[in-house]
Amino acid sequence: MRYRALGRTGLTVSEIGLGAWFIGGMYGDVPLDDARAIIKRALDLGVNTFDTADVYGNGLSERVLGKELRGYDVNVFTKVGYNIHQHEGVRLMTPFPPWGGGFSPWGSWALPPLWGLMVSFLGWW
Repeated sequence: MRYRALGRTGLTVSEIGLGAWFIGGMYGDVPLDDARAIIKRALDLGVNTFDTADVYGNGLSERVLGKELRGYDVNVFTKVGYNIHQHEGVRLMTPFPPWGGGFSPWGSWALPPLWGLMVSFLGWW
């Protein structure tokens, strides 16, 4: 596998990544054992870059990746889609939300990826 620096982020990413849309059943039913085997094979081949989103299987993709990638030094890129989650009293300030900047009127849309991916930190770029 070949790797590249990702701009000035300090991240090193594999030139080939694994998109995890398929885990959420968007292309049809994919048994979880098959999804796990695909992730394992990608890791064995040196893939360290994975893509997911909260809308892929209503968070299933994030949860499966979070479990299978635990303990690996990898890059997981997630996005916020249309499945905005509400959590009372929690807000997120970000310079690049989809509504044009400023304080989030939708609440803590960053928390579900943290929970699903089972990580304590997400970098924001």
